Amino acid sequence: MAVTESQTNGIAVAARREIATPDWPSGIVFSAVVCTYNRYDLLPGAIESLRQQDAPANAVEIIVVDNSPNQTEAAAFGRRYADLPGLTYRTEATPGLANARNVGYAAAQGGIVAFIDDDARAAPSWAAALVAAHLAYDGHAGIVGGRVVPNWLGERPGWLGPQLQGYLSLLDLGGSRRELAAGESLVGCNLSFDRSALIAAGGFATNLGRIGTQATLLSNEEVEVCGRIRRNGKLAVYEPDAVVEHVIQAERLTQDWFRRRAAWQAVSDLIARPEDAPALAAKAGRRLAHPIRGRRRLGRLRDRNSAEALWNDMVLLYDATIVALCGGEPAGTPETLLGRLWRS
Repeated sequence: MAVTESQTNGIAVAARREIATPDWPSGIVFSAVVCTYNRYDLLPGAIESLRQQDAPANAVEIIVVDNSPNQTEAAAFGRRYADLPGLTYRTEATPGLANARNVGYAAAQGGIVAFIDDDARAAPSWAAALVAAHLAYDGHAGIVGGRVVPNWLGERPGWLGPQLQGYLSLLDLGGSRRELAAGESLVGCNLSFDRSALIAAGGFATNLGRIGTQATLLSNEEVEVCGRIRRNGKLAVYEPDAVVEHVIQAERLTQDWFRRRAAWQAVSDLIARPEDAPALAAKAGRRLAHPIRGRRRLGRLRDRNSAEALWNDMVLLYDATIVALCGGEPAGTPETLLGRLWRS
């Protein structure tokens, strides 16, 4: 049975798929890490989905890293889970998703450590599918990730086409387990590692990834560490049976959010790959100098009727940000560029 997306009371769910049960090694095999920041309305759903995994007793541990600014409140919330076997609730005062992920995997006891967001829900076979994929590659797979389907909390806009869904951490690379091709990547809300490979790569870069609120939309921390692991000779594998449902809140379903996300992607790319800055700036400059694109003005941005039109705005903002941050003057843009890009 293929994994499908259906609607139940307006909530997208992943239909369960029959998968081969892995030959689980003894002891704690799989460490599921949930990093959270001030989302106590969503976090319990993620934890409950992890508690419902089809796995042998004591094979899966759950580690929650609470990075919320009020650490007293975080500790109080964590006490409700104090008596649950196999669950560790940690508070972490140093802000940043990448740092929280490092804290999580450092505490992990399993040979496989997997990350799921606090607004994600794992299918019951999620852990088993990831373990099976790691075992199938006999230690050569450093990274395994899976399919991510949406749970729309707000109405899905008509302009939201497939090209834009990657910005919402939705992923479908087909129905077969396979190695990733060059240029392909997985998403951070459904991502597992051979723990020894993650340690050897040095963990997540703390100058990347979300820090605190959604006012800044830095990303790339998972892409960057996956790149280091692959350069170390390990494989990255897509496992379609490892299904996660991602809750898509209404605040992300605006065109302004997508434009901001594109601008911050430019910032993230420059931080993650500073050596590529000249090439990125040259490419962005050429696109901005195009006779048609160059006549457009960022000050005239407005809601678009199609995914293609919005995508063109996002490319324009990405290019303008690259050029501005590399010391150039973006062609055809007003002096208020940066104020528009980073408004909250």
